[in-house]
Amino acid sequence: MGTGDEHPEPEEITLGKDLTLSALVTFPAATACVLGVVYAMGSVTRSAELSHAGVPVTAAFPLIPIPQELARGIQIFVSPGVLVLIPILALTLVVFESVLAVPARPVTPSGWRAKVNAWLETKHGKVFVSVLALVVLGVGIFWRPLDLASILLALATVLVFLMLAAPGGRRHRFFRHRFRISSSLATAALVLGVAVASVFNELVNPQPLAHATLYLDVGAPIRGPFVALADGNWYVGAPGSQLRVVDARTVRLAVIVAVPRPRDRLQESIFDLIG
Repeated sequence: MGTGDEHPEPEEITLGKDLTLSALVTFPAATACVLGVVYAMGSVTRSAELSHAGVPVTAAFPLIPIPQELARGIQIFVSPGVLVLIPILALTLVVFESVLAVPARPVTPSGWRAKVNAWLETKHGKVFVSVLALVVLGVGIFWRPLDLASILLALATVLVFLMLAAPGGRRHRFFRHRFRISSSLATAALVLGVAVASVFNELVNPQPLAHATLYLDVGAPIRGPFVALADGNWYVGAPGSQLRVVDARTVRLAVIVAVPRPRDRLQESIFDLIG
């Protein structure tokens, strides 16, 4: 018989156990998920770029072919910022499952670990941890506030996604259960966190549209932000939030030049942003 001093073994929950990896790796499901996320990222960021360039979004967005939206989404996914964010989120998932999960049986630390744990339970230890967390957060806010906001947004997205995957009625005690994260759920959370952070980055600091110069058979060249080439027409932005349509049969030569971002706001300190 058990005694009253025994600790009950916490229930183990497998997050995403109903979402099997085999269901995701089937060709139709994988294609739909990947293309959906990539297209959503490309379309949202393209809308921000059109608005930033002064091009009417409602008129220009339907004219852009789907392959161009997909190409824009792929371009975002392979950007350096995303390649750095993926290991951060992957490490967070590992730490979240292995460190923050409640152990199956309570383990009593000994030696220096016991002394550290005991000191952290004191008032001075709690104050030290709180001050250290505030210092780290403050350095991030003053050093690179938008970059920090992007990472925190990705982490919050992953956490909320995992909490929503928990069985109903147990989400309010999410941190009191011992849990495991299925491979399919971890992959989905990773992709979703990267997508949300990437869209935030592009909305805060949109990429300027490429500059187009169209040399016609007759008349002066036409210059402006390049919107799309579709249905046998060139679509170029014009002053006054207008969209100019040029018949491709009248264009003798077209020159498209990529325009770099004038400044990278994610890499600026709060003083640079205010200035």
